[in-house]
Amino acid sequence: MRVLTLLLMLPILLQSQTLEEGLKPLGTFIRLQLRTAPFPHPARDTGHVYGTKRFPAELHYRDSSVGVFLPRGFRPDKPLDLVVHIHGWSANIDSVIVKFRLAEQLSQSGKNAVLVVPQGPKNAPDSFGGRLEGQDAFRSFVADVGEALYSRKLVGSPTVRTIVLSGHSGAYRMMSFILLRGGVTDRISEVYTFDALYGQLEKFGHWLANSRGRFVAIYCDSGGTKSTTESLMEDLRGWNLPFTAGEESDSSLDLKEERVTFIHSELEHNEVIAVRNQFQRFLSTGALDDKK
Repeated sequence: MRVLTLLLMLPILLQSQTLEEGLKPLGTFIRLQLRTAPFPHPARDTGHVYGTKRFPAELHYRDSSVGVFLPRGFRPDKPLDLVVHIHGWSANIDSVIVKFRLAEQLSQSGKNAVLVVPQGPKNAPDSFGGRLEGQDAFRSFVADVGEALYSRKLVGSPTVRTIVLSGHSGAYRMMSFILLRGGVTDRISEVYTFDALYGQLEKFGHWLANSRGRFVAIYCDSGGTKSTTESLMEDLRGWNLPFTAGEESDSSLDLKEERVTFIHSELEHNEVIAVRNQFQRFLSTGALDDKK
């Protein structure tokens, strides 16, 4: 009951506190500065232009921060599993963790995993993945995260066993390159896309065809991914790769039993992560270890 009360109070607490302070009741939040983070990157040394607006590098592409959250009760004696969440357009680490209640949802899932949120294009309308689009770049990033946590005595080993890759909206591009050539494809056990399948479908398809990993994609009518998501489903049919598709409101949809699931939601684009605790639901039905 006390945890539920804290969850309800968290948005109010965060109005007057830093994220580090506000998340203390739920666990430990730290910020890492990593050389393997997505940015800075030479391709954005002069910033980025979207439409008629310029987004200068010093404000949007120089932040090498990585947000890391370990839920209360996390057991460092267990193998290290990461839930890496890639944010979408016009966002930053703090805004997505608060807006989409990522820390709370991981805590409520009961999973013994560490949430990792790398800073992508900061508060900019841009899907470019920076360094994490490079060959084996995600492997280096994951290794750095593990070493950083181990050096701070937060985990029992720097070696990462399993990775859940999650992303919303414009995260699709960075996610697709991570899946195709990130260097740790064999350790990515689950992929969640939250109204994010705008493109790079061949890369997602390649992972689905060459991996045994679990895939859950939720999409809606308003976000612009409906046709592309349906196109990927059509490809899977043509390749004889089995999947399940259904409505979010369908209580018979069993996420535990299906490897590939497409969920259509009547909610809006920014509602498919947290309004119904979807992030928590996906994690809870997955194979990561519980904290018990």
